[in-house]
Order: sequence, then structure tokens, then C-alpha cells
Amino acid sequence: MDPLIAPARELRACAALAYARQVDSGVVAHLTGDVDVLACVPDLVAADYAVTQDDGEQTWLSLTPQGRAAYRRHLRALLEGGA
Repeated sequence: MDPLIAPARELRACAALAYARQVDSGVVAHLTGDVDVLACVPDLVAADYAVTQDDGEQTWLSLTPQGRAAYRRHLRALLEGGA
């Protein structure tokens, strides 16, 4: 279990980003149903789990290879019965 991804908000953010190359920040909020989900992004970026790119109109989010791997390990632990 990854303690950074374990909180529900972080887990939802990673799930929204896991299978796309980039996702607009507004779409992440919509997909997760949590308008405050972006509050966790700085922690994910600091851990090198995510990156942001601002093109002047939108902010794009994506998981790094390390973030994808951490999300997959965390998801596998949950599916194997971790709490």
C-alpha cells in the first residue's frame, strides 16, 4: 500500500489519470465528483507521481511512469485484500 495514494482523494485522482496520457484538470474534477480533488496534485507532483502542464487556457495533468507504477502496485494491494 502506498501511503501517498491511500487517501480517497489521491486514489480518485490517480484513477482518473491512470489510463490517459493527459487529462484536463476540470475533467479530473468532473470524473472524480470532487471539485477539491486538485488540492492533492502538489503532493503527487512533489513525489514525482504526477506532472502538470499549463498551456495558458487549460491545466493538463498526467501520471509519471513512477506514478503509474505506484498506482498499479497500490491497486494490486487493494485487490489482494489490503486495507
